Amino acid sequence: MRLVLRPLVPVVSVCALAVPLAACGGSEAGDRGATTVAAGAAEPAADTGASTLSPSAFVDRVRSGIGDSGSAHAVLRVTGAMAADGEGDVEYGPGGPEGRFTLSVPAMGTGEITALLVDHTLYVAVPGMTQPGQYFKVDKELLAGLGGPGHAKGMDDHHSMSPEVVLAAIEAGIKKVETLGAETVGGEPVEHFRLTLDPQGAAEALGLADKLDAVTKESGESGVPDSLVADVWLDAEDRLRQFDIEVEGATVHLELSKWGEPVDVEAPAAKDLVPAPFR
Repeated sequence: MRLVLRPLVPVVSVCALAVPLAACGGSEAGDRGATTVAAGAAEPAADTGASTLSPSAFVDRVRSGIGDSGSAHAVLRVTGAMAADGEGDVEYGPGGPEGRFTLSVPAMGTGEITALLVDHTLYVAVPGMTQPGQYFKVDKELLAGLGGPGHAKGMDDHHSMSPEVVLAAIEAGIKKVETLGAETVGGEPVEHFRLTLDPQGAAEALGLADKLDAVTKESGESGVPDSLVADVWLDAEDRLRQFDIEVEGATVHLELSKWGEPVDVEAPAAKDLVPAPFR
């Protein structure tokens, strides 16, 4: 399994920043005058005279948009040597996140991967590893054994990272925030920000730095980049609408929409579970 995932290491190196941002959801926003950015595209704001915002002020805005609970529809597109397309829905609240996500990675030749997150447990279906309708379970203990974030900072007794820990990691991973002005994404009014990021700082804040270094060394990659630049669009209620980043030749594009819509996901029946193909 690790061999299969090795080409994804450059993308994984920024997940400590992208994923926490993607988890901040809410509902639709009001109107602003704007430059238009088509859905699925990221273009510089028309006004090149960018002003700056402190990382703490930016995180405060993100915090205000999270609320105690919410949901969103996510669309992911990765281009480069390990291209991938994914789509799914996530719901979060005091009991932790739940959701469903499908991912297609043509280079892996496995068809469409399906992941279900229910009651702090991940259920995964991978063509070639599971028969149609079957899933294997990835719980905290198995993830930790594979070198995953099974014992990250802020992980509570229910295996969930607290929102404050995630927000602290976001702030630790931001070096600079530029405000690039009002635009629209998919017809919705948004504000465009450009972030200079420190992936290692975010990983350290989450207690994952050693594990991230170990994965990059094992894979033969050069390591976690010292600095990355990401473009982020927040709606009028400070909820993430779009996130774009390029890392080591791979581009990652994430769109969030359909805020507040119900998410219906159930764990697979016991008869549909099979042993995990790795330990």
